[in-house]
Amino acid sequence: MSFRSKNQMDRQQLLCTFCTLETLDSKIKLIGSLPNLTRDSIYILRERPPLDTLERNDDVAILDPTTQLYCTYNVNPSISTETGPLYRLDDTILLHRKKAFNTLYTINALNMLILLLTNAKNGIVDKKFIIPWNEYQNTILLSTSSELKQIPTILYKIVRISDLKNENLTY
Repeated sequence: MSFRSKNQMDRQQLLCTFCTLETLDSKIKLIGSLPNLTRDSIYILRERPPLDTLERNDDVAILDPTTQLYCTYNVNPSISTETGPLYRLDDTILLHRKKAFNTLYTINALNMLILLLTNAKNGIVDKKFIIPWNEYQNTILLSTSSELKQIPTILYKIVRISDLKNENLTY
């Protein structure tokens, strides 16, 4: 598999595919088969347990098969087929990233966060508001129609696409 040139990576988008531990293998293979990936890695995040419940070796804890996981990866959105973009996988959303704080967010969640932090009763987003990103470090910010979801995360695993040649890999 060849990955895209730097010029093509300028147009990349960050996607997040939701899955569980039970469905992780199939999602990884599906993502790994996308011809528009721009990097060799899929970063798999999981929800970070509350600090008061962390155990010394929580990073190697055995997870429940229904544990929610977040597979993040980059694609080139300009590559498509006759039926449309190649990156339209089920349970997948477009994310943005504040790199310095490893915060992942949707634009709707960002707008909702600003509304909440500024106590905006009129529903108008203050575009000049400076977000205290350090308060959302290692977090995914998502929105539903009525609420902001803050999901504190930790890295579960990094999967190298080039390693997917071995069909018997289990994640």
